Amino acid sequence: MTGLEMYRNRLSKVYKIRSKWSQKNEIFCFRIYDSEIPQVQLTLEKWMDRYVIWDRTGLEYKKDPYAEERWEEILGITKSVLQISDTQLIKKQRIPQKGKNQYDKKKEVPDIFFAREGDLEFEINASNYVDLGLFLDHRITRRIFRDLSKGKSILNLFCYTGSFTLNALRGGASSIVQVDLSPRILDWNERNLEKNGYNKHSVITIEGDILQYLEKERKNPKREKYDLILLDPPTFSNSKRMEKIWTIEKNAFPMVKDLVQYFLKPKGKVLFSTNFKQFKMDWPIQFVDRTKETIPEDFRDLKIHQLFEIGFDAFGQ
Repeated sequence: MTGLEMYRNRLSKVYKIRSKWSQKNEIFCFRIYDSEIPQVQLTLEKWMDRYVIWDRTGLEYKKDPYAEERWEEILGITKSVLQISDTQLIKKQRIPQKGKNQYDKKKEVPDIFFAREGDLEFEINASNYVDLGLFLDHRITRRIFRDLSKGKSILNLFCYTGSFTLNALRGGASSIVQVDLSPRILDWNERNLEKNGYNKHSVITIEGDILQYLEKERKNPKREKYDLILLDPPTFSNSKRMEKIWTIEKNAFPMVKDLVQYFLKPKGKVLFSTNFKQFKMDWPIQFVDRTKETIPEDFRDLKIHQLFEIGFDAFGQ
């Protein structure tokens, strides 16, 4: 049996299982396939009535003269098994970003639609960015964050398009400050707020370099302190708008230390997440590893992210 035949069989089986599971749990966006067949390296997800397929083939294989023909065969099998039209299938080739910010906008006609998660809706941009605007692997993390938010003051760093902010609002947070560097992403964030019945006055939004923001606020004797802080940074960023290059290995530990020491209330918590697969939590602090409980059932990659809960006494203060 060829790799493509195995892919057809696997996709047919898993799609039936995931469809029943999603209907039972009222999940509208989920992962279907993630390179289970070694010869067919791709990721396939359902987003409402649309489907997104990422080509994960290594660059060395893309040089094969038959690579494009094979990719078209894969697309044909996918559409046949799912019984969908070509317009329903969004095709992406995700190449690791080097020397370029991963949130740079691509020059294409926008393909915009809305995705539902629970009682919230999010604007999805299927064409202009590498990522769609919502990370499905954090579906459970967002629910946990909502449950923790009631009556809490919240700081959301690297807030992106606002999915955690919206869950905190729905959860009854008393106040929210969210920070991100990108004005385009923050515009997207505001549209998500408005889509769900809020507006820019529902939260305090700060546009800027988070390293600079925290350094400035740390020197402010009247700075705010928070009950709950979310830190979900990129693995790497070298945006021209930042004074320094950000890397998770170099910057995450001192940032968490500062957050606990200068910005966290005595009974507060920091939720620190990373999708850097080589990350090892070997910091000399107290923490609770919440990774396992936050990996959704539809994700076979158990290292899709890591999540740690860090309290006020983490550094023995």
